[in-house]
Amino acid sequence: MKALARVFVASVFCACAALCAPAFADDTLFAPGHERAAEAAGAQVEGLMEEHTIPGMSVAVWMGGPDGRIVWSQAFGTSSIELGVDTSRKTRFRYASTSKVITAAIVAQLAGEGVIDLDADVRRYVPEFPEKEAPITLRQLLGHLSGVRHYQPKDYDLSQPGGMIDLRLYRSTSDALAIFAGDPLVAAPGERYQYSTFAFTLVRAALEGASGEGFLALVRTRVAEPLGLESVGPDLVMEIVPDRTDYHDPREDGSIGLAPPANVAYKWAGGGLTGTADDLVTFGAAHFEPGFIPESIYAQMFVSQADAAGEETGVGLAWRIGSDPAGNTVWHHSGSMGGTRSTLLVFPDLGIAVSLLSNLSGTPGNIAREARLIAWEFQGIEAPEAEGE
Repeated sequence: MKALARVFVASVFCACAALCAPAFADDTLFAPGHERAAEAAGAQVEGLMEEHTIPGMSVAVWMGGPDGRIVWSQAFGTSSIELGVDTSRKTRFRYASTSKVITAAIVAQLAGEGVIDLDADVRRYVPEFPEKEAPITLRQLLGHLSGVRHYQPKDYDLSQPGGMIDLRLYRSTSDALAIFAGDPLVAAPGERYQYSTFAFTLVRAALEGASGEGFLALVRTRVAEPLGLESVGPDLVMEIVPDRTDYHDPREDGSIGLAPPANVAYKWAGGGLTGTADDLVTFGAAHFEPGFIPESIYAQMFVSQADAAGEETGVGLAWRIGSDPAGNTVWHHSGSMGGTRSTLLVFPDLGIAVSLLSNLSGTPGNIAREARLIAWEFQGIEAPEAEGE
């Protein structure tokens, strides 16, 4: 946390970039000494956009661990094809499922303060949630071991009460819970890994029940304000949001259109937040050491949970835990939904974090790989031949 007090010095590096490297666009931020890596990584992003016809992307790289800063941030392409607006470093993209690690940070803070118990029956905080065959805990919900279902075809059936989930009106968290609360679990709690965005809707309800605050207020007071993340907030389909990108969809004929409008209020905690690449990577950098995450909970964030058979899932408290092909530990999460592809990678051993955002549905497919290659570029790690293809 000692670094976070002096983290937000981006304007200084913007000025240095303008003086030291006029070849870069005015909106580019980078720290002197990283010109070659920035040029190579920028060429990689431009190649991705050309290959996949992506309208716009934004990337940010943090180096130096907890005492570091953003060493490169750049936006590429178009924020709105319809209006001809360029993407900038202020452009807000959908974080999609990368939102889950932001929610996990709030859980960890409240758990560290004793406000919420990771291993208590979630019904302690959400008594309206129907009793299941066994108690479900927040730890299981964050680790996708709860048995709560993921999306099903009926969620997108217009004949269902209220219509498909992306077109419904959600006045409260209870309205969002109603989508799945009455459905049977797909597995007994703790039995097996089953990815679920709806599990995070239940997490949201638990946070609200335990704290007495609304989820969006918790995002603001627990994450955005302490870290200075001015762009991070909910995707509000009916509101005018400054600097928000258009959400684009690929078409079968190769053209690009607008993604259908979607009210994602039912999944703010699991896939409904938006923001810039700079703010996302700054959030990731807050995890290099305890502080933002209480020390009593910190280690649990990045230790894999296990199913009933004892097999590790590779997921801690929302964060995915693994290693890259070069053997470096990486904590990460990615997201994909209408009009976006997102990823956040944190390399604790290397002291580097990378965020990469796109405004085209599900594209590029393996966005975490692309972010990893960018991290290696800044670390001077030569990619194995298979990674460079």
